[in-house]
Amino acid sequence: MFLRLQLCGKPVFLLCYLVCICSTLAGQTSSAGRFSKDENDKFTWYEVVHEPLPSDTLFSRMQGFLAAEGIKVLQSGQEMGGEGLFRISRSALVSAHPAARISFSFHMEWKEGKYRYWLTNFTSTPFKRNRYGQFELQQGISTPLEEEPGSLNRKNWEADLKSVEGAARRFSVRMRLAMARSAPAQASQPRVVKGSDW
Repeated sequence: MFLRLQLCGKPVFLLCYLVCICSTLAGQTSSAGRFSKDENDKFTWYEVVHEPLPSDTLFSRMQGFLAAEGIKVLQSGQEMGGEGLFRISRSALVSAHPAARISFSFHMEWKEGKYRYWLTNFTSTPFKRNRYGQFELQQGISTPLEEEPGSLNRKNWEADLKSVEGAARRFSVRMRLAMARSAPAQASQPRVVKGSDW
C-alpha cells in the first residue's frame, strides 16, 4: 500500500511541475510583444538609442525626420513632443480597406551621445463605408486603444493592436535610420543603467 501511494504521487508531482513550468512560460510571452503598458495603463512604445553624436546634431536630425513624417513638433529645452497619425488596414481575401486612423503622442529627450523616445496615447477613429462605397472617417467616434471591447469585437481589436504595434515598429526603424545617417561607425560599449540615469 505504501509503495502504491508513493508511485501514484510521482506522476501527480510531475504533472503539477509541468503545469507550473508551462504557465510560467506562457506568462512571459505577451500578445503585444515590445508594445507594453506603462504605469498609467496606456500602451506605449519606448526605446533608448545610443548614437555617438553631439546633442545639437541629434536635435537637427530629429527635426528633419519629424518634418518629413508630418508630425507637428513642440520643443522645450532638451525635450520634444508632438502628435502624429497612423492608418491601419484590414484585408479580406485579396482586397484591403482602411480600418482606423490611429493618432498618437510622440515624446523625445536627448543628451550627448543618446536619445530616448516613446509613442503613447493611441486613439482609434474607425472608418466606415458611405453610401457611395467609399471609406470615410466616422466623425465624433474616438476610442482609446486601451479600452478593450466586448466579446463580439475582440478579434478586430486584437488585430488592430497588432497593426498598431507593427506601425510603431516601422516608425521606430525609419527614425533610427534617419538618426544614424552619415554617422561614423563605432563599436559602442554596453553601459549599466543605475537608478534614474539613463
